[in-house]
Amino acid sequence: MRAVDASFVIRVTIPLFSGGSSYYSTRQANNRREQASYELEHTANTTITTITTLEQYYRVFSTSAERIRTLRQNVSDATALVDAMRKSVNGGERTNTDALQAERQSYQARLALLRTYVEWFQAYAKLQFYAGRFSEEDVLVLNRHFLAEVR
Repeated sequence: MRAVDASFVIRVTIPLFSGGSSYYSTRQANNRREQASYELEHTANTTITTITTLEQYYRVFSTSAERIRTLRQNVSDATALVDAMRKSVNGGERTNTDALQAERQSYQARLALLRTYVEWFQAYAKLQFYAGRFSEEDVLVLNRHFLAEVR
């Protein structure tokens, strides 16, 4: 009779250092999460800043028309005051200092009007730019408005 040998092999693996790959995978996932969180926060801050900036430009744009009307009236009144002061100086009722002060006020009114026009034009251009609609046509519109106001 023949003898049959039967053997069983049991293999047991006990790693001395396990978790190296899982440790780095976990660390990499945490770093990605932190980077995504930072990018989200940065995007949110940029969006808030852009919205705030757009609100400011919109307020300037929407109030400029009324402000321009008021400043035009101020310029007209200041010009009339200068003419009245010159007549008063010629009549001997006022001094040259009074006439110069009136002219100074007239130039300040014109300067305020010019600044308001510049602010209005800039606000219009920046609103169009941030809306993604700024084009050559907008430059032509601003040019027409400017030429109309100069005349």
